[in-house]
Amino acid sequence: MVRQDMNMLEPGASWKETHLILGSGKEHFDLDTQVRHLSPQTYSDVQAKAVLNDKARAVITGNVIMEKGARQGTADLQTHVLMLSPKSRADTVPGLEILAPDVKAAHAASVSQVDEEQLLYLESRGLSPDEARHILVKGFLASLFDRAPFSFMDDMLEPVIEERV
Repeated sequence: MVRQDMNMLEPGASWKETHLILGSGKEHFDLDTQVRHLSPQTYSDVQAKAVLNDKARAVITGNVIMEKGARQGTADLQTHVLMLSPKSRADTVPGLEILAPDVKAAHAASVSQVDEEQLLYLESRGLSPDEARHILVKGFLASLFDRAPFSFMDDMLEPVIEERV
């Protein structure tokens, strides 16, 4: 369980938050993040992605609040889940509360399964089902790797993804 609260008090403050959930077995993950813009020209960017296998479950709740003083603020909230098993479950609840004029705020959420046509295409090119699935998972997570502060994060996470997925 992770609870993340950020209050942006200073004009021009910025916040970037990234979450990666890899669930398997009967694991249950609960992520709740809240970003409150309280001053002008603040910026927030929150992304959470989950890959769930077996009977794993994830509940991802995100909320961005643009208070009255948050003029010319910018906020983006993205939550996406890839389910690898029909027995996995996910709930994603993004929210925006806009109380200030002249702001830019967006949110998106998706819950999807692996596309069987994509798997078939990769397998028709000589990949095993496991290799094909691994490539699709890596593609799904690519935007998170691009956000990583260090270029070697992809190499560090590769064995973890291989073990968990």
